[in-house]
Amino acid sequence: MITTRQLAAPSVDVTENQNLLNSQIVKVRELSNEINVILGYIKDITNQTKMLGLNASIEAARVGDLGKGFSVVAKEIRNLAENSKETSKNIAGLVEKIQTSMERTMQVSNITLDITEQQSAAIEETNASVEEVTSFTMELDKLASL
Repeated sequence: MITTRQLAAPSVDVTENQNLLNSQIVKVRELSNEINVILGYIKDITNQTKMLGLNASIEAARVGDLGKGFSVVAKEIRNLAENSKETSKNIAGLVEKIQTSMERTMQVSNITLDITEQQSAAIEETNASVEEVTSFTMELDKLASL
């Protein structure tokens, strides 16, 4: 026979696990924020690389035929910068989707936590009522034995 105390124990475990889940969600959110900071650095490097490629193209054009080979390198530098920019945008888009998903997960987790806390309180209340009824029954049994 399952007692009300046995019913209450898993409810407490669920509440604790839900709190752990919430803290893990917060950690993932913090990590995605760190990724955004790194993406900011990459964006800065990309912009600098693009300017470097543009300056190299100008210098290659300035020296004429002697700079033709360097002009090709400058163009590749600009292409590399553009590809880096696009890749950074893609990563930022994915991070944003992860953050949105984590926010939704946190909302659902908080609702679940509220429900489990309510269930725990209800079980505790039920347990107290059962103990009261048990005590009252024992008193009635004593009176009936007299």
